[in-house]
Amino acid sequence: MSHHHKSRWLMLMLFCLSLVAPIWMVLKPQPVAASSTFTYLGQIGTTGATGNTPSAIGNNHFQWPVGVAVDASNNVFISDYWTVRKLSVAFSPSFSATYQAHVGTPGNSSFHPLGLFLSGNSLYVAEDTFYRAMVRYDTATLTYQGDFGGGNFSLPYDIVHHSNGKFYVTDLINNSIKVFDSNGTLNTTFSSLSLSNPRDIAVDSSGNLYVADTGNHRILVVDSSSGALIRQWGSNGSGDGQFNQPMGLAIDSSDQIYVTDSGNNRVQVFDRSGTFLGKWGSGGSGNGQFGSPMAIALDSAGRIYVADTNNHRVQIFSNPLAFGYLGQIGTTGVKGNQPTSV
Repeated sequence: MSHHHKSRWLMLMLFCLSLVAPIWMVLKPQPVAASSTFTYLGQIGTTGATGNTPSAIGNNHFQWPVGVAVDASNNVFISDYWTVRKLSVAFSPSFSATYQAHVGTPGNSSFHPLGLFLSGNSLYVAEDTFYRAMVRYDTATLTYQGDFGGGNFSLPYDIVHHSNGKFYVTDLINNSIKVFDSNGTLNTTFSSLSLSNPRDIAVDSSGNLYVADTGNHRILVVDSSSGALIRQWGSNGSGDGQFNQPMGLAIDSSDQIYVTDSGNNRVQVFDRSGTFLGKWGSGGSGNGQFGSPMAIALDSAGRIYVADTNNHRVQIFSNPLAFGYLGQIGTTGVKGNQPTSV
């Protein structure tokens, strides 16, 4: 090839690259910065009120929420230490949350709900005291429909219903994942992952399990058939991609992973390979700040619901690129005598 032809070829290649590069930058996941401005729309509850009396239900006061789930109609289900609450939320013309139903009694320690999962018209609750099992409720009225798994746990914490029909449950004390068939019969236990107090569990579009391995400050990706470790990320620390007791997990329709980094009072976002994409939050009780956040969930519009546990509320945020604050459920300083789930 002549020098003239080489020069023309090089110029053509540079021109093509100039066209492709902007497209690549759009398609390639880019780290996103948290918004410096949060738009507050409202809150539910009264500062200074307690949540250990029946009046806490109607007033939407919480103690320590630890579980959250949201259905397609914007009904929010919150496990609040002794109760599970159902509220409907609206975002126009302004944020509001309205009580719908509940199960359990504030101050009655015989019922201790933790993680929540919605499947069809059923709400599955990991319950630690009375049933020590998975309890199923009708989503319309929170009417009891049955339970399964009793006698198989030391402390069932969270549950996910897989597209293969099986239920996967984290057992916090036994450091394992219990697998039940569609009838609630124990099939197997994943016990070789060296877990330390695992909390939330979620599933991506490929059917892989994601586990918040809280005591080991990492996220595990696990094969749902064999229980084999596929990959992991995280270590103890406060840098991007590090954790101080990761608790909550949620996965959106693009397989982005949202993790409540409880000890660092923030939420971090990753792609399915564990690449850091963004974060928001800091310690405190202001809008967009957290006090040991635990559970996290997303609604059909991509809004993010965070159980801001030690602030006795649930905060709601816009899509993961904007991180715009929309409102909260609960009141800072108001105790609901220990909400444990959203």
